[in-house]
Amino acid sequence: MGAGEFEEGEVSLDSDRGTGRTTRQMKYAPLGVAFIWIGDHLSYPRDLARSIGRLDIKVFGPSALFDGSLRGRRWPAIVLDHAANLSTRERIAYEEHASRVEGSVLSKDHDRG
Repeated sequence: MGAGEFEEGEVSLDSDRGTGRTTRQMKYAPLGVAFIWIGDHLSYPRDLARSIGRLDIKVFGPSALFDGSLRGRRWPAIVLDHAANLSTRERIAYEEHASRVEGSVLSKDHDRG
């Protein structure tokens, strides 16, 4: 699977937290993606993106699915963190946003590891 290519699947809380999957997701994401983090406290994922040299990644919390933050810009992809545990309402909103973006990820299993 090439950089930025992911498989479709379900979104659920993953048991492999702390194993570097988020780092890999960010590392292999297309340039300029919107990255949906597991919550709305964003200092850790933003610091992580900076630490791996991915200043192009824009990190958002799940509230961005409703507050208009994702609108008005053409995203090359919307990447959902592997550990995201979206509510049904959030999942529907995510899928609506992602359906408008060709490279979006509708899966928790969308990294290289």
